[in-house]
Amino acid sequence: QKSRKVATIASLITSGNTPQIKWHISGGLDSGVITKEEVEEVIIQMVIYIGFPQTLNAMKVAREVFKEKGLVD
Repeated sequence: QKSRKVATIASLITSGNTPQIKWHISGGLDSGVITKEEVEEVIIQMVIYIGFPQTLNAMKVAREVFKEKGLVD
């Protein structure tokens, strides 16, 4: 379950599909399959493959989800 969610989120990040990234992060957090920290790690790992700007966009989407769920530090 976790590896599928991580692979899906990573794939969507590389494609830049923002609505789907948000939906999968939210669903993964709600189901307990992935944690906030794991989402951040996946996004940070993508920087070497997709570049800094697209990684920042993905992190912005993730932070929106974290804020909606009350997970902001």
